[in-house]
Amino acid sequence: MEDLQTPGSFKNKFEEWESSKTNEEWNEFAIDDEELLDTMWGDDERNGKGNSCRDFNAAVEFRKSDFELKVGDKFKNLRAFREALVEWNVREGYTMKYKKNERAKVIAMCKKGCSWKIRASPIQNESTFQIKSIKGVHVCGREYSNHHANARYLSKKYLDRFRDEPSSSIEGFVKTVRREIMVDISMRQAYRAKRLAREALQGDDIKQYNVIRDYAATLLIRNPGSHIVLQVTRLDENEVGIFERMYWSLSAMKNGFLAGCRRIIGLDGCFLKSPFGGQLLTAMGRDGNDNMFPIAMAVVEAERYDSWKWFLMVLKIEVGAENGAPWTFISDRQKGLVSAIDDVFPESEHRYCLRHIYQNFKQKFKGKELKEYFWAAASAGNIRDFKIAMAELERADPKVGEAMNAAGWLNRIPAHLWSRSHSSSSCKSDILVNNLNKSFNSYILPTREFTIISMFEWIRRKLMQRLNVKREGMQQYEGNLCPNIQERLERNKLNSRFCIAHYSRDAEYEVDCGTRVYVVDISRRTCTCGSWQLSGIPCSHSIAAIQRDKSEPEHYVDPCYSKEAYLSTYNYTIAAMPSEDYWDSKGAEKVNPPKIRKQPGRPKKVRRREADEVRGTTSTRKGLVVHCKKCFRPGHNSRTCKFPIHPKSKFYKVPAGASDAGNAGEDVVNAGNTSIGSVSQQGSVSQPCETSAAKPVFETRRPTDEPVEPVLDTRRPTDEPVEPVLDTTRTASAVEPILDTRRSTRVRKLVPTVASVLENLRAKKAKRVSRM
Repeated sequence: MEDLQTPGSFKNKFEEWESSKTNEEWNEFAIDDEELLDTMWGDDERNGKGNSCRDFNAAVEFRKSDFELKVGDKFKNLRAFREALVEWNVREGYTMKYKKNERAKVIAMCKKGCSWKIRASPIQNESTFQIKSIKGVHVCGREYSNHHANARYLSKKYLDRFRDEPSSSIEGFVKTVRREIMVDISMRQAYRAKRLAREALQGDDIKQYNVIRDYAATLLIRNPGSHIVLQVTRLDENEVGIFERMYWSLSAMKNGFLAGCRRIIGLDGCFLKSPFGGQLLTAMGRDGNDNMFPIAMAVVEAERYDSWKWFLMVLKIEVGAENGAPWTFISDRQKGLVSAIDDVFPESEHRYCLRHIYQNFKQKFKGKELKEYFWAAASAGNIRDFKIAMAELERADPKVGEAMNAAGWLNRIPAHLWSRSHSSSSCKSDILVNNLNKSFNSYILPTREFTIISMFEWIRRKLMQRLNVKREGMQQYEGNLCPNIQERLERNKLNSRFCIAHYSRDAEYEVDCGTRVYVVDISRRTCTCGSWQLSGIPCSHSIAAIQRDKSEPEHYVDPCYSKEAYLSTYNYTIAAMPSEDYWDSKGAEKVNPPKIRKQPGRPKKVRRREADEVRGTTSTRKGLVVHCKKCFRPGHNSRTCKFPIHPKSKFYKVPAGASDAGNAGEDVVNAGNTSIGSVSQQGSVSQPCETSAAKPVFETRRPTDEPVEPVLDTRRPTDEPVEPVLDTTRTASAVEPILDTRRSTRVRKLVPTVASVLENLRAKKAKRVSRM
């Protein structure tokens, strides 16, 4: 390696090349615009002999850890000077007040009475502001509650932070401000700063509705073939239209879906959290790797029949009518959606999301056994297995009288809506739940609080990046099948090791698997289990037959899962969009925002969850039955209990006189209960009964003529004064107390400790032994 310090080093060579370059007249150094501006000044000013006033550049100075304000600094206008002055005071921890705050003159001084004072005024015949004098110094301490750091100041200073972390917490922002600029702000102030920053980033809510036609026109110009439908309502022909619905679909997503995705569409809706509310309806496809592929979406006023029908009618124009195999839709049992699909796509297949059916099922029919038979009937690949599972469900929950059992409840729902056994195999998908739409709702969760244009632009950018990432990743992938499909096929290969295939005729095989025998036809790509026909991926029985035929299972996977189909899906791109300043504005009519429909109660930010659904990373007690600690009955707690206290409860107290025990031969000192009352089923207390199983704490023997000296009973007279254990009237020298100092005017309450009680017991025992 060549030493940089030697005469032949790279540094010296570069200096020689630079000097040789300057000697060539034809190859002069380039002069940029800033140097051209420099030549406008005189030689004295360039050499520093003339006016040394600097032009204050806020973009550069504010990025420094500390900057100074100097006499002669020039600012482009009065606002720029005020912003620089506020920034300097906040950073240094000072507070100021304006003695004069006019367009012709600004005089500011220390608010705490220091000698510091600054004066600035505009240059004659210019709007440029210049600092004329700075006198005195600050001798006051740092002000942590600086009124200059208001919500507007904080929103501008931390604008980039709110852009990168739009869902950051208010508590975290308060700590950040405290750590970086050493200013204490309130939660309300932090919330207002975040709201102002959001408005600056997303634009005013009403303004975005006003320019929504310009946005749509620009999007259609940048992405030809896209489809945007805007529906407005007018109370009068001369009035401005009020926003009602908007359909949004990009040409790259529509063409990619038609080119390589299967003929199955997931439908779902989610609520928006913007000030104007509304619902976002989405249509989701599945690519060759079983990942989500958004097709279209729409913002509507509510999720009901007419809004779903309008959305599906526009979607039908996009994807085309059923030419060939019909479409398959999967969705929740939402309001009006079932009827809308039947009206718009009468020939298509409709599947219900099994998760929501089971949520309703388990509310009426609980138990693990019923759950297993329910899922067995839903996942059965053929009608025979479906009937067997339903028979088992009938046996597990037989019908009693007029009450409906589990099998009868499921029979009310047509089997083709929720069971694989009655599903069509044309879409090559055996899914039972609508998880892809739920995943997309979580995917766009940060933007559901944005206004309409900001939300669509966030989604457009994410989809633009997603298409590029998916396409580049698959181009580097070396397999012929998509990764998730290859992994599923490998699992089926492992299960095929427990199957034995026997050749029958032509391409037909008889496969033994456990206690069942399946018939596989390789040429027709069918299996009696039904899984191969539904999904297009060979099942374990089919793989056993294919391997017996000396073939590769990968050759029998449906082409929709191939690498070529995946690349054809992501072969389209989404064009970039400029900012609002460069939108195509042709004087389009403005649109007013929709009317705010205020719902009763506090606005909900989180969807309603089921009782047994895990919330976050830990499970909660919500949905569990509460039991009282006093009576041990369910349905209430100890604070609201109105029943008798159970004898085994810790709140139970021994009745008076129940602790007296003793006979002529021995004295049993028992700290527990020697006689308790039993509680009947109706809650009444019966007569006390003797319990011979009570175990004494300790016992002592002494002559019968000596009076009994109880430990816990101080009512009986004895020959000598009784020394009760819990007596609190003794002096502090006899008992080691715990002082209660809540009020100094009262007599201090003396409470004996455990050690003092044990010491007294030992002393009395020793005294009795000495008498014996």
